[in-house]
Amino acid sequence: MRVQEITVDNKKAYLLLDANGLPVAPVAKFMKYLHNRESRAEPYKHTVWL
Repeated sequence: MRVQEITVDNKKAYLLLDANGLPVAPVAKFMKYLHNRESRAEPYKHTVWL
């Protein structure tokens, strides 16, 4: 597994990729949730510990 940095809406975002280079679905959904939440409430920052 590895973490891939991507750009979404001119902001950094991260994907957790499995051994085949595919996104890990539950983690991708959670990161999308955090990204959308952060877009609405800019002052809040989120950290995910894996």
